[in-house]
Amino acid sequence: VLRAVSQLEFGSELWERVLFQAFELLPDSNDEPLATAIEFVFKAASQCERLPEA
Repeated sequence: VLRAVSQLEFGSELWERVLFQAFELLPDSNDEPLATAIEFVFKAASQCERLPEA
């Protein structure tokens, strides 16, 4: 799921919301490989210029 969402194109404001939702969902994402989850968080963070928080 995270890999599919990371392929989408959003504006930076929406990516910021996605990033903070991802932080909340990561502890429950046992089905997703860790590398995919990390890739998703960094993509979201880079899209909204919040890499230090990632």
